[in-house]
Amino acid sequence: MRKALSLTLAGVLAGTGLLGAAATPAQADTVKPCVGVEGSTATPSVAPVLTLPAVLNADAPTRTTLSVTCHNPAAFTLTSGYLTVKRAPRDAAENVPATQLNFAPVTPTAITPTPNGTGSWTASVEVDIEPTGSKIRAGKAWHVSTSVTIPGIALGQRQSFQVGGATPLALPNSQTPTVTIAAGAHTSAAAELPSLSALGRPAEPVITPWGAGASLSYRWVDESGAELASGEHFTPSIEGQRFALELTGTWPDGTQTTVPSAFSTTSADPLAGRVRIDAIGDAFPYGDGLGYSIVRVSDGQSLAANEDAGKGAWYEVSATGAVTGYKAPLTPTSAYVAGPHLAPAEAQVGQRFVYIRNVASWNAPVASNVVTIVRAKAPGLANATGYTGAWTTTSSLATVRPGAKLTLGNPWPIGAPVSYSWLRDGKTIVSSGDPAKAAYTVTLADVGHTLQGATATTSTAFAGTEVKAKAFKVAPALMVAPKLTLNRSTAVVGQKLSVTASGGTRGATVKYQWYRNNKPIKGATGTSYTLVGADWGQRVGVETRSTLTGYTSASAAAYLGRDVGYGTIVKGKLAIKGKGKVGSKLTASRSGTSTPGLSVQYQWYRNGKMVWGAEKSTYKLSKADRGKRVTVVAALYKQGYKQTSLTAKTGRVL
Repeated sequence: MRKALSLTLAGVLAGTGLLGAAATPAQADTVKPCVGVEGSTATPSVAPVLTLPAVLNADAPTRTTLSVTCHNPAAFTLTSGYLTVKRAPRDAAENVPATQLNFAPVTPTAITPTPNGTGSWTASVEVDIEPTGSKIRAGKAWHVSTSVTIPGIALGQRQSFQVGGATPLALPNSQTPTVTIAAGAHTSAAAELPSLSALGRPAEPVITPWGAGASLSYRWVDESGAELASGEHFTPSIEGQRFALELTGTWPDGTQTTVPSAFSTTSADPLAGRVRIDAIGDAFPYGDGLGYSIVRVSDGQSLAANEDAGKGAWYEVSATGAVTGYKAPLTPTSAYVAGPHLAPAEAQVGQRFVYIRNVASWNAPVASNVVTIVRAKAPGLANATGYTGAWTTTSSLATVRPGAKLTLGNPWPIGAPVSYSWLRDGKTIVSSGDPAKAAYTVTLADVGHTLQGATATTSTAFAGTEVKAKAFKVAPALMVAPKLTLNRSTAVVGQKLSVTASGGTRGATVKYQWYRNNKPIKGATGTSYTLVGADWGQRVGVETRSTLTGYTSASAAAYLGRDVGYGTIVKGKLAIKGKGKVGSKLTASRSGTSTPGLSVQYQWYRNGKMVWGAEKSTYKLSKADRGKRVTVVAALYKQGYKQTSLTAKTGRVL
């Protein structure tokens, strides 16, 4: 005699499962392994829990662990079982059938349950789940229930007890996928086209994953097999035209498979084939919320969900898919949010919601997808620096100098707690939740270092908690050179030039250099300079270079208004020493103050006529000089000075 006992995964999670018929007195005489309770006429439930792997293999068994909760410690042998899965639907209107995948113990030996501390016993066994093969297409799916077969002993006969599903989930088409069905090595799947496709709009095929390494080619054909287009996209242009998509997959090992889709018919209805839900997706706190817009059902009819906000509402969905606020048979009690707009709070991260278009007459196939409240991504800065004020583009950051005030922009949504930090070479120098600290004035200590601002939030509503603005290197402060003033605007050789510096950056070191025709004069590095002969006819001036740590260097210059003129020689005095007699020696002698470094050239004269060869400072009187007057002229020379001379005379030579 066989009896079937059923319990779904939903029932396991909810703690339910008193299912099946009562045992007969004859059956109670012998305790059935695992499920039997001695002396009881009731048949208790068995709770099988399968550790669901992340991926179910298509070409090979998937090994995992099965745990079974028993009501007695008697040893038993697990012979077989199956799990029920459903692939993720294309949209809320798609009715997805369940698929059973068989499993068997790796080692079919007797299992002895052990106490689990709750008054029952638990046994665990490794099982191999059969390859999915072509039973279910590759992609996301969820686990619906687990069933096991345990042979029992009653009246000398083997009995089979099946533990499986009888209580449906509240949202069979709207659960979050819990497992991935892997594609086989040479898995091929036909593209899915809607029965109707809109005229003039690209067709929207759904391509199920093929085996790894497959290279796909596309061929769009009409009913006669004639090619309409090649390539991934096709836009139907003839109303009433029927077309299909042939997919050809080629693998590296040379295997090639071609699979055609079902035909789709072109319709002038703009909603044709769009069994979709607009404005639906993941939602997150601090956002603009989630607005439910339009549901288009399979027959192309358009239903405006928010034309009457009083008809629709958001309901929370439990971990098992049950709609909180509904009771059987799908009667609404209380909505989480009335109307089409849901603005989730931070505390709702991880919760799931469903929008029911008409709470008075709801059925699962035309409900929206379940929406999971997820952590939002940290806001990005794109190409902007994240700073407000004068520095908003990447290029301008190259000129940020001490004294500049930068203000961090706040990229986080209004209401999110925010702190502000400033980092120098990656190390925090300022950190505060005070919005005033969003502003930072660059200092001399930042020069040559990398500066960066960052904002952070302590909110758990975001996947990332910190946003760093563009990092940049601080340029030196601008040096202000002093104003230079010369003591004269024109000058001649021999005069002294001096310069006065006023203003400029305080604390700067100022160095001087005098120039002659743009070439530095060696040794002329003071605040004054005396013009020399080499300066005559040249442009002379002084330049300064100011330096200070943390600043750029700066130069200033001051030059004479015209080229240096000739200097005036200070001559002194000239006299002739010696006796005025024939045979005596006369000497030309200079005295008094005169320009140093002069060159002197002498010339002696007799009664005003030049004596040839008499060009020294001395002259010996000869007979030719008797009775004559002797004169000497000293010509004075120096580079850069105007030439001049001195003259001295004697009386008549005796």
